This record gives sequence, structure tokens and C-alpha cells, in this order.
Amino acid sequence: MEVLKLVGLENSAFDLYQKYSGGMKRKLSLARTLLPDPPIILLDEPTTGLDAISARNIREFVRNTVQESGKTVLYTTHYIEEAAQICDKIGILNRGKLVACDTPDALRDRIKKEELIYLIVEDITQAQIEKMRSFQGVISITEKTDEDLMPNQKGLCLELKNVDQLPSIFDFLFEQKIKLVNFKREEPTLEDAFIELTKRA
Repeated sequence: MEVLKLVGLENSAFDLYQKYSGGMKRKLSLARTLLPDPPIILLDEPTTGLDAISARNIREFVRNTVQESGKTVLYTTHYIEEAAQICDKIGILNRGKLVACDTPDALRDRIKKEELIYLIVEDITQAQIEKMRSFQGVISITEKTDEDLMPNQKGLCLELKNVDQLPSIFDFLFEQKIKLVNFKREEPTLEDAFIELTKRA
């Protein structure tokens, strides 16, 4: 009953297995795995074919209940972002060979080349954009067309050598009285890292 409670099946403990949904059957498999209280748990694509709620429940269970108990979980999945949500370390396999094994952040950093910053500004002139292009560390500035922008707004994508150049950009906007409406720093995803690292292999 303890493991059934852990996976949220305590209220269905005496129901026939044949009446269980796919998600409930997965949870029961997880409960069976936990019965001997193993120090290492192997989970092979436990969320494949599950609805979104059941998949989230299993991820939360692995992340909260299992990992907090100090157990090691070896979790295989084809869903890259799922691995990012619950894993401390991720190994990337390509044709049966391990091509990378590191933390999610370290894997992203391995493919990161430049900084991409997206700005939405108001009342900026073409001359001011050209001036920003001449700043040290600015690789390129691309103007983005977006239907959501107001007539006096422009979207700019700045490619910088590193994030250290950002304060000088903000200082320039302030000095020129250019209103900064929004900005976003674009980070590579784990999917980007997976594609790049398997391509290299």
C-alpha cells in the first residue's frame, strides 16, 4: 500500500488490472519496481504513449519522490526536454555509442557560440541602428518584422561575441532616449545540443 500511495493508486488498489488505464498500468509498473526498495532504478521510456497528465505525474514522481530518497535513476527517453526537466546528467547516444555525457547546462554550453539577444525598441532611427552595428563585440544586427509590433516599434536581433557587450547597448539606448519595450536572451535548447552533437559524431 505504501508504494501504491507513492504512485497515486491507493484508491484503485482493489480494482482489476484489466480495468486500469494505460497511465495507471505504467504507475503500477513503477510501484512494482519500487517494492524491493532498490538503490538504482532503471526506467525505459516510462511516459511513452501516456496522456499529458499521466506523463507529468510520472516525471514529478521521479523528480520529487525517487530522487529525494537518494536513489539513482537511469531514465531513457526520446523526449529531449523531458530529460532536461528531471535529469542531473544526460548522456546522448548515437548509433549505440555515447557521444556526450554532462549536465543539461554544460551540454547546451558545448554548442553555444555567440549570444543572441532580441530587443523590441521604440522610436529608433536607421542611423542609430547603424551606430549600434559599429560597437565592439557586435557581430550583426538583424531587423525582425513582427505583426504584434506597434508602428513606432522595431524588433532587433543582436548577435554578440559574448554577453559583456550588453551593458554598452543598454547605455546607448538610454543616452539616445530610445525606449526599450522588451528584451530576451536566446539560449540553445537541449534539442539543439542533441542535433549538433550527434551530427558531429
